[in-house]
Amino acid sequence: MVNFDHVARVYRLLESAVFGNALQRARVRWLDGLEKPRRALVIGEGDGRFLSELTRAYPALEIDCIEASAGMIELAQRRLRSAVSDASSVRFFQEDIRNWTPGGPYDLVVTHFFLDCFDESELEEIVRKIAATLSPGGVWLLADFAMPERGLGRVCARLLIPLMYRFFRIFAGLQTQRLVDPTPCLIANGLGCECRALSLGQIVKAERWRRIPG
Repeated sequence: MVNFDHVARVYRLLESAVFGNALQRARVRWLDGLEKPRRALVIGEGDGRFLSELTRAYPALEIDCIEASAGMIELAQRRLRSAVSDASSVRFFQEDIRNWTPGGPYDLVVTHFFLDCFDESELEEIVRKIAATLSPGGVWLLADFAMPERGLGRVCARLLIPLMYRFFRIFAGLQTQRLVDPTPCLIANGLGCECRALSLGQIVKAERWRRIPG
């Protein structure tokens, strides 16, 4: 089981030291312009930086947040209380996604820097489970790491990404050892990519997917 309790309090510092603000920019890249979502599912939120922006942008939104780390939930709740006057519309569930029983329907799903924690077989099942909760026409926001096809970005990614996996294998119990692209799984579950933005030498991607009605 992946658990970020041991790195929760230093995670933001580590992220900033390696990536600056690039990951947070990817998280919020497609936040503006959503079609007034009513119910959202946020999985693997971490320390609450995206969640705070989401609640500020859509104060009437009902949010279920699934996070395996008690330490991350504590940080997210604290940050949320500082960000908004009323956080009662956000419910936290400390659960491993592999054991989670789907609810829904949701018209917004968010998985930022989360799907990269799983190998092919787990990823297929997890994407299927999450996609089943998304209503037809619903939006799935995804920010993650990517392997550039060529150039300096590919050279950097081939050095940096294995180091990250090794670090989190030691300190968070991460089992998978390489980056798996979730794109085929998303397409197989009836989603289409509407928008995609690359940054940091194409190592970081921010995507907006939509579940195709019917």
